[in-house]
Amino acid sequence: MLAGNMGNGALNVLNSHGIDVYRGCSGDVGQLTEAFLQGKIGDSGEGCHHHEVPGEAHQCNH
Repeated sequence: MLAGNMGNGALNVLNSHGIDVYRGCSGDVGQLTEAFLQGKIGDSGEGCHHHEVPGEAHQCNH
């Protein structure tokens, strides 16, 4: 899955079902897909850390 960002909970669920996630993606979908098929896309390793703070209300819109 090519994604802009997501929390670790969603990442873990997707990974547990055999879905590789590449975070940090943005831009034109066609160009991004082509870059992925050429092996030029990697996971940024950055998740949405706001989801990990107990009691903190957060709505992802980034």
